[in-house]
Amino acid sequence: MVALIEIQNLNINVNGKQILKNINLDINEGDSIGIIGKSGAGKSTLLHLLRGFEEFEDIKGKIIFNISICPKCNRISPPGSAACSKCGIKNELQRIDYLNSNGMHRKIMDRTAIMMQRTFGLYGGAGSVLEEIKIEEKPDREKTPADRNNDLVRYFKRAQQCAEQDILYDVDFYVSKAKETAAKLDKDISSELDTLRPAYEKGISEILKEAEKYASEGQIYGMHVDIENAINYATKAGIDISGELSKFMPAYEKGLEDALHEAEKHEAKGFLGMSYQYIHRAGNYAEKLGKNIDEILKSLPWYERWTLTDIHMKLR
Repeated sequence: MVALIEIQNLNINVNGKQILKNINLDINEGDSIGIIGKSGAGKSTLLHLLRGFEEFEDIKGKIIFNISICPKCNRISPPGSAACSKCGIKNELQRIDYLNSNGMHRKIMDRTAIMMQRTFGLYGGAGSVLEEIKIEEKPDREKTPADRNNDLVRYFKRAQQCAEQDILYDVDFYVSKAKETAAKLDKDISSELDTLRPAYEKGISEILKEAEKYASEGQIYGMHVDIENAINYATKAGIDISGELSKFMPAYEKGLEDALHEAEKHEAKGFLGMSYQYIHRAGNYAEKLGKNIDEILKSLPWYERWTLTDIHMKLR
């Protein structure tokens, strides 16, 4: 079976720094792929590239999309789709070089944009993976108070181990599990949580540093994702980072302007799915700036045309 996406010797450099080095990967139709790496390793860069959210000047290698396309209506489907679901006629298999496609990759991104915005499924097979690595747990309904106390000890032990390795995501995972268990025991764990506060502070600091790096490189979407993560962790740990966020406002202003420009550009080309993605992104940036995105959009001449489209009606 032909792969849906083929990544071959992919290298990306930004401002002289190598972000991705010799990435080779085949993704088959229906595959669930997990990307693991430390902060700044290029995970978000790869995802943004595949979703059409970022373009890079210094990029080498190949990204191949194998697609089925209807010769009548040009509807794009995965390679395993034999016939067009709209016209009923036989699809043609095409091999699209993402980096040299003369705009064809934008049509692919537009076809998938709304689906990716609405549903971005993760951890679908987490249960089976946990079983394979022998950390499955007894069903909650069968647990005794003693079992739950043992769980608490284990969760905090693992959280501390992750803290020593500076893996905040996993620290937070085990802290969440500990909080759930403590609630069922009606037990105060504030002192245990205090011991993990330095891990949150350090992790949040690193995330904000990465956000600053993204801002300096003009990668506002990556910056925004990091800031959202930092806010989420800070809220959970009771840490106030409001004073750290003001320095990102100029970048958000630029990001809002650029997102609206991209939305207008894609609307003019008829790529309404991608236009919606950038409108959604502009809304996130406007919220951070304390601005009303609806009022901003109403002031734009092209947005009135957008509101009359079928896709806008479906999204309301």
